Amino acid sequence: MPAFAPPALILVTGANGFAATHITSTLLEAGFSVRGTVRSAAKGDALVALYGKNPNFSYTIVPDIADPDAWANGVLDGVDGVAHIAAPIEPEGEVDPQFWLRPAVEGTLNLLRAAKGVSSVKRVVIIGTTASIVDFDLKPVQYTSDDWNDAAIKTLEEQGAKTSAWLTYCASKTLAERAVWDYTKSHPELGYDVTYVLPSWIYGPVLLKVPSPDKLVMSLRLLRGHFAEPKLDDASLSGFSGSWSDARDIAHAFVDAFTRTELGGKRLIQSSPTHPTVQELYDAWDAIPQAERPKLPFDVPRGKPGVDLESRKGFPTFVTSEGEFGWKFRTLSETLKDTFASFAEHGLL
Repeated sequence: MPAFAPPALILVTGANGFAATHITSTLLEAGFSVRGTVRSAAKGDALVALYGKNPNFSYTIVPDIADPDAWANGVLDGVDGVAHIAAPIEPEGEVDPQFWLRPAVEGTLNLLRAAKGVSSVKRVVIIGTTASIVDFDLKPVQYTSDDWNDAAIKTLEEQGAKTSAWLTYCASKTLAERAVWDYTKSHPELGYDVTYVLPSWIYGPVLLKVPSPDKLVMSLRLLRGHFAEPKLDDASLSGFSGSWSDARDIAHAFVDAFTRTELGGKRLIQSSPTHPTVQELYDAWDAIPQAERPKLPFDVPRGKPGVDLESRKGFPTFVTSEGEFGWKFRTLSETLKDTFASFAEHGLL
């Protein structure tokens, strides 16, 4: 499908989420109009304040994205493109697998079905995850956009409700994405195409006010923990901290996906090419010039440089989509600097 340019109207689902606030902010900066979906008026009003009462931003309330009628009542009226970011909030304790599966699969398909009847919609860009690509055994394999985490689906089928929350999440994201591609293939008459942006753990500055560190999204909680409550034994330092993405780069990728025709119908890996160790987090911090480091209420450990040289060889890697985008993703040092500066600014340390 042809791409489009500002001031086209983009629907951003789950607009108050961490990545979604960056995507919305970047779309507005690029001149797009944005209609966000939120679960309550209070969340929508917070976004209106965040964007300085920008006249190009509005919101509508969608309490449950898995409801078959979630996208009725004019939610999609006049929309040119959809940025689908909405996902379940993190549960506490054990949950039924349907907690993840219902919104991931049915919520997304309901949106595609609703968009089918809206002639103005030309492209749907969905945030997925590299968890739909990487097998959970984390072997030293190079993954590409042609790969799928079908092992997670198999585990869920075999273990059912006993499947761990993480594997259930991975299976839900894989099943949802496969369902989307199956839907588009079986409906060639669609007036829109679909693009998936696949990030990893998402870091970056916090935009919306967060009341306390324990209310940060999981990726930011884990990152903060490595610095504020470090474990410095050799095994921990050599351990896996996870591939990562900067929320601002994800937002850049979404703008590109809407404005560049050639990115339609693709799976785009927007992630670091490697899965850094915990020691590599400290190495990246140490690479930040002293004068540029945020002031933190604790000393960041240096760790043991080189302790992880062997373990680094044992983790998966990605062939990312950096070449397709044609611009460089942020470095880990830059992302850490800006993320922790944001934590300091928001009193989250």
